[in-house]
Amino acid sequence: DLALRRAGAEEEEARIRLVRERGLDLVQQFFMSLRTLALHDASNAATRYPIEAVGSTLEALLGLLGTMHLIAVEGQAYINDIRLRVETQAYANVLYVLNVLERHGVGGMTFSTQLDEAQLRAMFNLLLTSPSKQEPLVALRAKFTAAELPLELDSPFFFGAGQREAFAERGTTEYATYGFATHMTEVQVEE
Repeated sequence: DLALRRAGAEEEEARIRLVRERGLDLVQQFFMSLRTLALHDASNAATRYPIEAVGSTLEALLGLLGTMHLIAVEGQAYINDIRLRVETQAYANVLYVLNVLERHGVGGMTFSTQLDEAQLRAMFNLLLTSPSKQEPLVALRAKFTAAELPLELDSPFFFGAGQREAFAERGTTEYATYGFATHMTEVQVEE
């Protein structure tokens, strides 16, 4: 019985390690895709490789997890409830991606199905647009819906509700509290 529990624990640790590795790959590939599309015309062949890499990594993560959540919480990146451990030299790239999401009021992205290259390209191009001054998350969600992108944009997450006032001062009424494990609750700020 103990041997079975150990084997199960070791298998779960290996799965978590693989999710961390693939998750960090995904965030780095998001960075490469965003930067490449920001620097080059969309027709430039240089934009194809990083987007294809995102597609492959996304497919692997969906295979491991089913539904995959890329979550940004207070400068940290998570895949579902697994925090990505980022080395110092890669942290600036992760922050770049998190800042792109944050400027649109996005706290996370939920992927339930694979996106093809055209959908990924459309997603990155929309993330690179200037955010709406009024309710940027609502505006970006509308753009994603119009582009028929099969993913959800999540409200920002915080470790504690104590940041409600600070977030409300930034001009938005929507945020979420990130609890331990996978429990997430979306809350509306009272105006």
